[in-house]
Amino acid sequence: MASDWETGQRRPPAWRVPLLVLVALAVAGPPAAPGAARARGGMTVTTGEQVLAAEPPALDVVGGEPTDAGGRWLCPQDLPVRAYGDGLAYPGQHPQRPASTVEPATCYRDIDAAEAGGYALAPPPPDTAVVYGLYLQEPPESTLRDCAQAARTLGFAVPCPGQLPHPAEGASCAGSDGSCVWANGFVIELRDFPVPVGWCDDCDARVTITAVRRDVPHAAFATCAGEDLPARLPSRPGRRFESCPTGPPWIPGNGGYPHEGNTLVRWARDGVVYGVSVEGDGPAQYALVSRVANSILLVAGVDGDRSGARDD
Repeated sequence: MASDWETGQRRPPAWRVPLLVLVALAVAGPPAAPGAARARGGMTVTTGEQVLAAEPPALDVVGGEPTDAGGRWLCPQDLPVRAYGDGLAYPGQHPQRPASTVEPATCYRDIDAAEAGGYALAPPPPDTAVVYGLYLQEPPESTLRDCAQAARTLGFAVPCPGQLPHPAEGASCAGSDGSCVWANGFVIELRDFPVPVGWCDDCDARVTITAVRRDVPHAAFATCAGEDLPARLPSRPGRRFESCPTGPPWIPGNGGYPHEGNTLVRWARDGVVYGVSVEGDGPAQYALVSRVANSILLVAGVDGDRSGARDD
């Protein structure tokens, strides 16, 4: 018979085996009757023929303390609502949320949790519309000047936003030269604006506004990816929402479809097709795209002139 060394199995001395059994019994306690269960730290152990384990219930964390990061106060990423000593709570997208140098009293998951904690939602600033938790404001005068310049270049009235989600000054032209003109069309975007918790699953914060003559070859500014331009379109924005499929993504200055993957509202006037879209598909996106589309000013190329036709 081969020795223990030859088989690669090293056995303990004979006297250690009973001792180990006694120690194990002393730690485990007396055996329970078959089928009995014992709960310990979220684990259920059945001493019969079957062993089952159950995870403890997950904690639902709705509030937490801010962290001092060298004079800047930070809330955890999943607790974006900041509540202050004055009794007001500010979501991340609120235009008047105090600077990060002001210490919040508590951080909350959402406004409902903050209100349950005794805080009130801070009121919006004057001349601000609230749409599904987004704060819509008038863009700065520089946006109107960009629109007027594009209208002079293109020779037709372009759609200039009258309201955009905060921060509205973040809207940018998407032409390769920094203007709002690209490939004989007009495009202006607002990206990466703060949104409330649960705004959209697997989509970015993006608003896109376009215009192009119906007869130009480059009609991607007026269409969803992979479709022909409809023969008839309404003469003003309404509540007809189109869900554009995903396609070649729009890369400013390089091309693609600006409205791909978005909820689109479009209309036509004087041979020009206008479009406003919001990334994602759902009631919040419908409400936002409708509000932006109906705030549009058609600017015909005069600096500082807000007398363009408003489609509302």
